Amino acid sequence: MSIKVSVIIPTFNRGQLLVKCLKSLSEQTYPHDQFEVIVVDDGSTDNTEDLLKEINKQFPFAFLYLKQRNSGPAMARNLGAQAAKGFVLAFTDSDCLVDSNWLQNAMQYFKTDCTLVGVEGATHSCNYTETNSMILHQVENRSGTHYLTCNMFYRKEPFLNLGMFDVAFWKKGYPYILEDSDLAATVLENGYQIIFAPEVIIKHPVFESTGQQFINHAKHGFFEALFYKKHPRFDKHSRPIPYHYYGYYLALMISLLGFINTLFLGVALIFLEVSYFITVYARVRKSLVFKLNDFLLICFLFLFIPYLRGYYVMKGNLFYKKWVW
Repeated sequence: MSIKVSVIIPTFNRGQLLVKCLKSLSEQTYPHDQFEVIVVDDGSTDNTEDLLKEINKQFPFAFLYLKQRNSGPAMARNLGAQAAKGFVLAFTDSDCLVDSNWLQNAMQYFKTDCTLVGVEGATHSCNYTETNSMILHQVENRSGTHYLTCNMFYRKEPFLNLGMFDVAFWKKGYPYILEDSDLAATVLENGYQIIFAPEVIIKHPVFESTGQQFINHAKHGFFEALFYKKHPRFDKHSRPIPYHYYGYYLALMISLLGFINTLFLGVALIFLEVSYFITVYARVRKSLVFKLNDFLLICFLFLFIPYLRGYYVMKGNLFYKKWVW
C-alpha cells in the first residue's frame, strides 16, 4: 500500500520523551503500511540520535530521521513536510502521546471530504494530579480554534502552496510562538476549511516548570505585531495584552502625576494592588497543591512580568512597524 499520511515530529533534546511518543504511534489502529513517521531533530545535543538508532528497526511503520542545525520547530516541520510522501501531513510534538485511533479518526474526515484542508484535534492534559508544583507547563485544547501543532492535520498540497510555517516567528533569544496560529489564519483567509475533531486525541503531559516560563510568555509578546500585521482581521487569536495587565500600566501613568499632587500616588497604588491581586489569583486558582516557595516566586515575578510583557509588545511594534495593544 502507498503512504497516505506522514506524521511529522520536530524534536530538541527530548530523547526519552520522543521514544514514548513513537511507541504510542506503533499502537495505531490505522494500517501501518499507510503512514510514515518523520522525526526532524532540531540540533539536539542529547542522546536522541543514538536512541533512535537503537529502536528504529522495531517500528512497524516507515521511519525517516532528519537533522538540522538549531533553527526552531517551524523550519523543522517544513523540512519534514517537504520530505513527506503522504497527501496528508499529521503534526504532533515529541513530548506527546497519541491515542490509538488518532490517525484513523482524523483520516476519515479527509476521506469523506476531498475539499477539506485542515483537521484540528483535541489535546488533553495527562498526569496533572501527579504534579507537585504550582508552576506547570500545561497544554490543553478541548474546544478548538487554538490550532496547536501538537495535534494538527493539513492536506499537503495547499500546505506547501500557502508557504508552510512562517519561520519569521522564531528568533534567537526568543521562545517560538504563533507559527501555528499564523498558518491556520492563512489557511482560513484563503477560503479553506479547518474543522475541529474532538475524537482525534493526543495526550500532553503536564511538567513541573520554573519561573522562566513566565518570562518566556512575556517575550512572546514580541511576535504579536507580526501576527496582526499579517492577519489584521483574524478574531480567533488571544489578546496581545491580558486585560488584567492594563491596571499595571494605568497605575504607572497615574503615578507620574504624583509630581503634581501626591493624591495621584494613592490612586495609582490602588490600581496596582487590584491588578496585582487579580493577576496572581489567575495564576494560582487552578493549582491542586500549595507550595510556599512556588507561591512566593509567583508573587515576586508578577510584580514585573506585566511590564516585561508590555515592553516586548512595544518592541515588536517598533520592529514590525505595526501597532497592537
